[in-house]
Amino acid sequence: MELEVENILRDKGVTYRLIGLGHVARTMADVIEYAKAEIDPADICKTIILRGKKSGKAVAIMLKGDDKVDFKEAKRHFGEEMAIADVGQVKEASGSEPGAVCPFLLRVPLSVDRRVAESKTINCGSGDPLTGLEFRTEDLARAVTYEIVAVPRTIATDERDGKSAVVTKETVKNRKGQKLAVIVERADPQKGLAFVMHGLGGFKEQPHVQTIADAFGRRGYSVVRFDATNSLGESDGDFEDATFTNYYEDLVDVVGWASAQDWYQEPFVMAGHSLGGMSVALFAENFPDKVKAVAPISVVVSGGLSVEAHKQDDLDKFKEWERTGWLVSESRSKPGVTKRLKWSHIADRLKYDLLPGADKLIMPVLLVVGENDRVTPPEHQRILFGVLPGRKEMHVISGAPHTFRDKRHLDEIARIFDHWIGGIE
Repeated sequence: MELEVENILRDKGVTYRLIGLGHVARTMADVIEYAKAEIDPADICKTIILRGKKSGKAVAIMLKGDDKVDFKEAKRHFGEEMAIADVGQVKEASGSEPGAVCPFLLRVPLSVDRRVAESKTINCGSGDPLTGLEFRTEDLARAVTYEIVAVPRTIATDERDGKSAVVTKETVKNRKGQKLAVIVERADPQKGLAFVMHGLGGFKEQPHVQTIADAFGRRGYSVVRFDATNSLGESDGDFEDATFTNYYEDLVDVVGWASAQDWYQEPFVMAGHSLGGMSVALFAENFPDKVKAVAPISVVVSGGLSVEAHKQDDLDKFKEWERTGWLVSESRSKPGVTKRLKWSHIADRLKYDLLPGADKLIMPVLLVVGENDRVTPPEHQRILFGVLPGRKEMHVISGAPHTFRDKRHLDEIARIFDHWIGGIE
């Protein structure tokens, strides 16, 4: 049976994708869990119906899926105090149940948060509670009239096993003046501080990054996650220009920004995946007094070993990269996105090696790698593990690849980190 929104989209020439849901989704986490097709969590948006407390007038606002309404900003923008509409008002304004509201079916004015307007793709409600809708952000204006609103600071309250956290989204400038998108999850009370970093072509909302951040949150840590420049996240830059140097410098710059915040404390804990793992390990080598413990996961141990792994995995593809100057691949984390990476990335990566400075890693170190990791294989992790001078542990997750996506593997990551964090307190 065809959905009402499909007629509108075809009439307006909008290309779209319908995504079946195995259960009614009320939250961003529900959408990720119930989606029957692969989706990018960073694309998830929601349309919320608000009503004026005095006028009773209903309006709609589209936000990123993990954002909350800033009611102070809403009052300033709409000219009166606003409240979340009840179920009856949502149906009247949209013809849909809460959670399924579709921007193309609205009967009230629509405001779109600037973060949504600046994104490339929107994944939102379709009007049907068991179907999601995905389309290019630029196509929203083909069928809907809306205004863009700026919410300078989005604040939400998160609960993790009884631990309260205030979640804020920040925009930070790196040393080159580029925008870095940062999420800070502040624990109250705060037991410690942790920085968690994604790998090459990753982003701060990836499931394994979120799993690690949540493990710290459950232990009462405030957690900082960010998108490196030249990644697939919300920060500036193009993936084709990604280098280890820019990833590492962005990490240093985020820590530098954090050091001026009232929640900052030293020493802190760091965790990172793949190139992010190499970044946090190198930071710990360079600034050992600042780092309480470090967890480089599926870590790139050295540029030389990394090249060796590439050649062993697919020699022909590596030679083609060198010959053409480009490595072309499809993103698994962001379906439909083609990644193009310059050969200069390899020249930059070859400058770095964790092994000569590993004697500086005197703090507790946790290494985790997938049994079937062909990018940073277990044998490379064992080389690093063998030269670590202090307290250390290493885990090989059975059947896991380089990037952890399967729920079983993510659960194992959570268990390992929970135990390890408890041991360093």
